[in-house]
Amino acid sequence: MNNEDILVSVIVPAYNAEPYLPLCLDTIISQTHKNIEIIVINDGSTDNTGKICDDYAAKDNRITVIHQENQGLSCARNAGLDIMTGQYILFIDSDDFIESETVEILLKDCIDYESDIIIYGSIDTHNRNLIEQKLTNNVVTYNSLYLLQNIDLLYNKESACTRFFSKKIFSDIRFPANLRYEDSFTALSTIEKANNVTFTDAKLYYYYLSPNSIMRSSFSEKNFDIIFAFEQKLKVLKRNECEDSCKKIYKQYLYILSRMIGETKYSPNFPTELKQEKLKMLRKKYKEVYAINQNNQYFKGKFKLISNLLFYFPIIRKIKDASEG
Repeated sequence: MNNEDILVSVIVPAYNAEPYLPLCLDTIISQTHKNIEIIVINDGSTDNTGKICDDYAAKDNRITVIHQENQGLSCARNAGLDIMTGQYILFIDSDDFIESETVEILLKDCIDYESDIIIYGSIDTHNRNLIEQKLTNNVVTYNSLYLLQNIDLLYNKESACTRFFSKKIFSDIRFPANLRYEDSFTALSTIEKANNVTFTDAKLYYYYLSPNSIMRSSFSEKNFDIIFAFEQKLKVLKRNECEDSCKKIYKQYLYILSRMIGETKYSPNFPTELKQEKLKMLRKKYKEVYAINQNNQYFKGKFKLISNLLFYFPIIRKIKDASEG
């Protein structure tokens, strides 16, 4: 079978994406690899997103639209996974967009390097247009267990949107419903399911840095979902006996917990009773993880000092946030 005969499923969750969705869909429709199915999930939008989806579907028979009540990003992606029929899967967020050769390059890499996941590059942009660039495609391939044992190689490479997947990866994996940090939650589970994973330096994905980005939203109760993501990562690493990687994750976990104590204590977004409940939970979890870190060679020196200071003097976090603001 020639590569051009292989069907690739492109899954696009969309919620109130009226200003962004047309460019996103235009860059998908114009892919040099033509054998694609485009599944757009209108996740209970209250603007014209649903109409845009239907208008595009009327013009291109490769587009399938799912209209559903608002359930969040994870459930929208899962709805696409439940009906997709392609051999490979690409996720694109509705406010982002991609280079025209994205599917062609990633599919070829998957086949050439016998990989189940391709992790590829991205560009952060405040503009709604493609950047003139000379695309490169320098690659390195690892066995999945090696990656789990050398977790630093996956640092800052957790996004599902910059991973190209063989369909087998999601045979029994779904994104966690009603949780934020869904990419972090599934980051190691998907690696675990792969045989080989290839990294390419090809910058094919454009992250549009909109003011409504999760990274820019204020601290809220959903931020505590990161705890579930850390617990899931540790579960994967432990069952694969990746002790050194566990230590590195425990170190990161402790820092996040210490930071969140200050963010919670001085957040204006919680009523007093809820704030006290969350602080009690965070302090208990911090002490548990701190005890685990006592024999951790990565938890020492400056890092240990900073974690302790943030735990015992959470006002430091407030002062830091105020200075950055």
